[in-house]
Amino acid sequence: MICKICKIDKPATDFYKRIRTQCKKCFLIKQKIHRASPAYREMSKAYFAKWKAKNSFWRNSYITEASYKWKQDHPDGMKAHLKISYALRAGNIKKPLLCSNCHKQKRLSAHHDDYSKPLDVKWLCWSCHRLVHSV
Repeated sequence: MICKICKIDKPATDFYKRIRTQCKKCFLIKQKIHRASPAYREMSKAYFAKWKAKNSFWRNSYITEASYKWKQDHPDGMKAHLKISYALRAGNIKKPLLCSNCHKQKRLSAHHDDYSKPLDVKWLCWSCHRLVHSV
């Protein structure tokens, strides 16, 4: 396939499935330029202002306030959470498929017994994680 922008013949894997006229590299460059434009920024501001007004209930709910308070009260916990998420994205840690407590295949979250050891975690499902914190 030939990219319409750079005019280079590239394999099909270098193109997005739905955008076959330009390669991924050219598309990303074009997107970056578009998103830096003042017109896009104004449109984006207007969209998010409308979204915030529509979803203000969720943004101002008890859960949001409680999570904000927890982040303020536990800065070491926040650092541990950030280190785990970075390690997952970087590929330094692999999330297992099974809960380490009930051994069921569910959506897992990291549980820290000690925040001073941020990469030493137990991978627990929601129900097991809730049980651990209730004890």
